[in-house]
Amino acid sequence: NSPLLAQFKEKLTEYQKINSDIYGWIQVDGTDISYAIVRGNDNSYYLNHTVTKEYNENGSIFADFRCEDNILDNANFVLYGHNSTYLSQMFSQLHKFVDKSFFEQNRYITIYTVDGIYRYEIFSVYETYSTYTYSMMNFVSDMSFVKWCREMKSNSLHEREMPAFKPTSRIITLSTCTNGYYTRRYSVQGRLVTIER
Repeated sequence: NSPLLAQFKEKLTEYQKINSDIYGWIQVDGTDISYAIVRGNDNSYYLNHTVTKEYNENGSIFADFRCEDNILDNANFVLYGHNSTYLSQMFSQLHKFVDKSFFEQNRYITIYTVDGIYRYEIFSVYETYSTYTYSMMNFVSDMSFVKWCREMKSNSLHEREMPAFKPTSRIITLSTCTNGYYTRRYSVQGRLVTIER
């Protein structure tokens, strides 16, 4: 029933004819981040390949290969992208959320798939290590997931009021390097607030 979804569905369907790894499309408020999302068989291929599978050091925005086909089946939907600062591409502008006023003025990450438009409200931004649990996707219990959500929120450089997390909450995590020490990462995380179909 959504004209915008119909528009993106048509675009994504055409892209999937070119590359069946196309998962959806991402837009992030206040940034130039507006890219197709791919999902490969591992978390290495799209580090240096475009959505048309051409070699390129900038790579693509890609979902963790462990992500489920249905976005709602992912308690934590994890996306990766390079911090291509010199070209201001991929996830290079995620660092803007470190600034408090920018964080306060820009709230949403929007994911478009052929099934719907999913809007996540950003609740946490911080710098961490690649080995930290921010990219965890499988949880032993509902309570462990809720506890993890609370921990992610407590990491944030800035506070944003929101309802308490529940076992049915759905999280998105955007990850990029800091261009500092090679294991350092920026994490921007949001909570699903609306679905448009």
